[in-house]
Amino acid sequence: MNKEHFDVFHRKPLFQDAGVYHWDEPTPAVERFEQLYVALRRQEGWLMDDEAVRQLPYCEQPQTKDFWRWRRRSMLAWHRYVKKKNRDKQLFILDIGCGNGWLSYRTASLGNVVVHAQDVNRRELTQAARVFALPNLYWHFATGTGHIRPESFDLILLAASAQYFADLPALIEELLPLLRKGGEVHLLDTRFYKDRQACASACLRTAGYYREMGMEDMQTYYHHHCLEDLRPFRFKKRRNRRWRSHPLDWLCIYK
Repeated sequence: MNKEHFDVFHRKPLFQDAGVYHWDEPTPAVERFEQLYVALRRQEGWLMDDEAVRQLPYCEQPQTKDFWRWRRRSMLAWHRYVKKKNRDKQLFILDIGCGNGWLSYRTASLGNVVVHAQDVNRRELTQAARVFALPNLYWHFATGTGHIRPESFDLILLAASAQYFADLPALIEELLPLLRKGGEVHLLDTRFYKDRQACASACLRTAGYYREMGMEDMQTYYHHHCLEDLRPFRFKKRRNRRWRSHPLDWLCIYK
């Protein structure tokens, strides 16, 4: 552990286990979410062994090939963006909802960055710490951001994880003070609907899917968001020619 890399935290973690720093005790709701999430992913065939995770986002499974093709495109676009930002200074990046850590690792591999990757899924965090190791990459179990000093990060990333937060505006309000001057929150690989009606229709489709899978309780933890939710903030929807047919969105929210 590089002590300077941990100056972004104002207290010590409760403990470290299997390469993961634990900042909070898991709440019953967090434990229930982890249980449901892992069960759903197992049923869907999305749980991967270490070697498969190590190869992500290069995945050859036929049933998920299209999804990972889109994730590769967005990863490369994200990396181009980070490279422009870190030419003149080292960036501190907070990755919230990092899952099994493949994107955190590939971002840390760019160099001249420090990545702190956070999640509430202890199974995936432990796998991430086992599979991916770099001196500028750290894994954290935390149920919030109370352990983080204000104005500590240049970029905060939520990649395919914003849908697991019920109140997205409240989350952004919580994250913005953690940014340094000129910092940004990036919501990557998440679908944002154009209005409330489209969002409500998506909720019905998701509820039907979870019923079909016998996982109705997951509806409590999966949330659809629309662009109207972000009206209080300064944000930009990032697009380029390579993204014309991309089904997922990338939003940049400015401090």
